[in-house]
Amino acid sequence: MKHIELRPSDFPEALKILRDCEKEEKKKSGRGGKKWNLERRQKEVLSRAKLEEQDGFCGYCECELKEPHWHIDHFYQCSKCPQRTWDWNNMVLSCQSDAHCGRYKDAKGGIPSERLIDPHSKEENPRNLITFVLEDRSSRENSRVTARPVGGNQRAKNTIRALNLNDRKLSETRRNYLRRYEGEIDELRKKKRRKARSQSRAKGSRKAAR
Repeated sequence: MKHIELRPSDFPEALKILRDCEKEEKKKSGRGGKKWNLERRQKEVLSRAKLEEQDGFCGYCECELKEPHWHIDHFYQCSKCPQRTWDWNNMVLSCQSDAHCGRYKDAKGGIPSERLIDPHSKEENPRNLITFVLEDRSSRENSRVTARPVGGNQRAKNTIRALNLNDRKLSETRRNYLRRYEGEIDELRKKKRRKARSQSRAKGSRKAAR
């Protein structure tokens, strides 16, 4: 789960859209303008801005986002927290999966957002509260990388469950990413060992020369 550092001032066009839409909805309804209703171009501008803010990754599972497979998720649902409908810091660009992330949270997560880690939070960094562990199974093919709460943190547990961050396919995808870099990691380790041995021999030669 990403820690989304707040950068609304970097996207003035997106903020203007939110302000204008909120004003328009207030005029239409006379009840505070809580309805999330955007034109296609407006959604595109907001999505692109969020994509840049999140470095191109889903704010929840951190998979790489590719157009058009994303949507703007309200961390606090509009129906339950209408006052934050137009709040930039309540919006997360999420992947389109029904099995995890934003859509799963709203349809099946079953845990109020107040009990989850907000990716925009200044007080709670999800990177410090959720870690990932490679589970060795009976075979390499069955191994998975699963999300775990650091120190048994309850809000981290809730977040993993509500977003279904241990969905099987998602865990396997993490494992595949890890495999992609295993060769590079092993080579770096070998270079480090060779360097250490070389330095050790050089140090021994200097001592002998004395």
